[in-house]
Amino acid sequence: MIHPSKSDGSPDMRYKANKEKFRATAPGPRKADGTPDMRYKENKEAKKSPVKKSGQ
Repeated sequence: MIHPSKSDGSPDMRYKANKEKFRATAPGPRKADGTPDMRYKENKEAKKSPVKKSGQ
């Protein structure tokens, strides 16, 4: 599946596919409802790590 990205290469979190992918692969601690806890550095870094675009 192709995950939409912004012009800077980071995932566009407006799309459900990107949100689900991030929730499944977040490395840091999670909240009680299972979503990544964004107070932790590991989760913040994982969210803003840009995806390399081919052809540049």
